[in-house]
Amino acid sequence: MDLVNKYRPTKLSQVIGQEAAVAILRGTLKQQDDINPVTLFCGPHSTGKTTLAWLLALYSNCKEPNAKGEACRKCASCLNIIEAIRSGTNGRSVIEKSVEERGIDAIRKLQSQSRYRCQDNDRWFILDEVHNLTPQAFDAALRLLEKPQGQTRFVLCTTAPEKLPGTIRSRNWVYTLQAIEPKTTAQRLLWPIVQREKFKGIDKKAVLEIARTVNGHPRDALNLLAMWAAAIEGGTAPEDVPRLMKTVEAVQPYVAIQQYCKGILTGKLKLAFKALQHCGHHEYFVGQTLELLREVLYRWMSHEHFSRPQYDRDMQAIDPPGTGNIRALGRALEILLDAQDRIKQYRCDNQAVLESATIEVVALLQKVSG
Repeated sequence: MDLVNKYRPTKLSQVIGQEAAVAILRGTLKQQDDINPVTLFCGPHSTGKTTLAWLLALYSNCKEPNAKGEACRKCASCLNIIEAIRSGTNGRSVIEKSVEERGIDAIRKLQSQSRYRCQDNDRWFILDEVHNLTPQAFDAALRLLEKPQGQTRFVLCTTAPEKLPGTIRSRNWVYTLQAIEPKTTAQRLLWPIVQREKFKGIDKKAVLEIARTVNGHPRDALNLLAMWAAAIEGGTAPEDVPRLMKTVEAVQPYVAIQQYCKGILTGKLKLAFKALQHCGHHEYFVGQTLELLREVLYRWMSHEHFSRPQYDRDMQAIDPPGTGNIRALGRALEILLDAQDRIKQYRCDNQAVLESATIEVVALLQKVSG
């Protein structure tokens, strides 16, 4: 059951949790006849960056966009792009690429592809995780982005905007997306789908638990909802599903990341190492860990408590201590960022890299806390 593509937004009014970005984008679309050739969406994992990129392309190529900043969804271009969104494939005028080739060759391929004309108004290239490009590739990309050829338009998506050169950021319209609260995901996404799909044995409490488990990330929440519904359909009693889901490999990364952060912040090396055993994808694991620790740091600096229920429950013992701890956590982030770079750039024992970084971080934080 592919709920992700089936319920992926095909109009701006369906995007949840990003009201500010949607309002600015809608206003931009209503006011401009010529859309900016390069746009940057930045924000945490699974917050709607590529979804908004597709909607931007949808509007750009629509033959009869309306005054509310929405595409008509009826013309040939709209129908082609919507079909691509629903099937999870590229369209005739929209190409989504995850930046896996990091060097100049990747940019050369883009330059070659951008020369071709398309049937629609614009040809859109959506580059996900664009921060993975090397400095040399960014230099080459700068020339491509300054003057895109013909019909070509670019959308850059990244979870780490700080890694982009200033020369790249300054040439984009920048939209910053926020982490989506579990309550928002549960109420505005999961519960309406439960009602529409007529899933049995799933109530509002269950959808909130699903949203909390994945930190409010819509795509991951939809995958977990599908698994939850399948478990009940397979004969599992609704009250037994939460226990069953904890043993499912797809859920373990989220739980493990929370436990890992709790372990290093409370000086429990054994707990942190236990969480690392469930680290299936090292780059994803360390990326999500950095995202969570950044929020911890921001909360400490602003002297706020955690607003998300799962943080209140799992991390209530690590409220802001003092200036020394804030500085130490900043240094800990640098250590983990260095580990992330090593994992991305070199062929090494990723598990050993993370274990070494974990020992260093725990020792650092323990020294400060005394």
